[in-house]
Amino acid sequence: MSKNEESVIQIITQDDPMGLKTVEISGNTIKAFVIPRVKIAEIKELENIDKPGIYFLYKEDDYQIYIGQSQNVLKRLEQQKLGKDDWTVALAFTAGKEINPLFLEKICIEEVRKVGRYKVNNLSESPGNVLTKASEITNLKFMDDIIFITKLLGYTIFSGTTPIKQQGIYFLKSKNIKASGAMLENNEFIVYKNSEAALQNVPTLKQYVPSSYRLRLKLIDEKILEKDEENKKYIFSKDNIFKSPSGASDAITGMSTNGWLVWKDENGKSLDENIRRVKN
Repeated sequence: MSKNEESVIQIITQDDPMGLKTVEISGNTIKAFVIPRVKIAEIKELENIDKPGIYFLYKEDDYQIYIGQSQNVLKRLEQQKLGKDDWTVALAFTAGKEINPLFLEKICIEEVRKVGRYKVNNLSESPGNVLTKASEITNLKFMDDIIFITKLLGYTIFSGTTPIKQQGIYFLKSKNIKASGAMLENNEFIVYKNSEAALQNVPTLKQYVPSSYRLRLKLIDEKILEKDEENKKYIFSKDNIFKSPSGASDAITGMSTNGWLVWKDENGKSLDENIRRVKN
């Protein structure tokens, strides 16, 4: 969506900067809400939260998401707090009766899957809805607004996984394993399919870097890491995005690492040399 110079985007926060946020665009009926799970009890006071709309439930530091729709987003989010325990933040978007939540839910799911950054956790497919041409145009404009606002707020739901071109591919070699990947925006790091990972983590990983220990278990459980034919190492069955270069290298080596130092380009230069030192 292109915003003209007269558009005013207003982000309203509560007393707590990490709390509820409301986003409004001048001349537009859309309202967007950032709702931490712990603040659900306070959303009744938010204007237009009880309107038709779309919502996204996700867990911070996890690339899984649930996408839902309702004619009354307030009621549905209150239900989801009781019914689902695998989310920490909700993004909600509402408007008037001109939008069709079922139609929007379907195209949101399709778009998130096409981008490929998040795994959609919806257990059933959205039926969607057949609209008139005029109604479809209205709803697609609303969809454009959703994408614009999520990116404005720094959420990567609809952001692609194209590496930063000027950085190229980086490699990690440790004992008998080799891996490759690339930097993404926001300091995220993508590890490519067929990269290798250590079969065992060091005993101290669970104690000193519990987040990396849990992440390795999660990758194994979801079969993103699968044992090779000789049971000597793990192989990435698909590309996987990590929150940081260190998160990626910890998962690969099974030990605490500094990803900015261990990931190196074809010339042997580290991420630290190519990115951090250049910026400074």
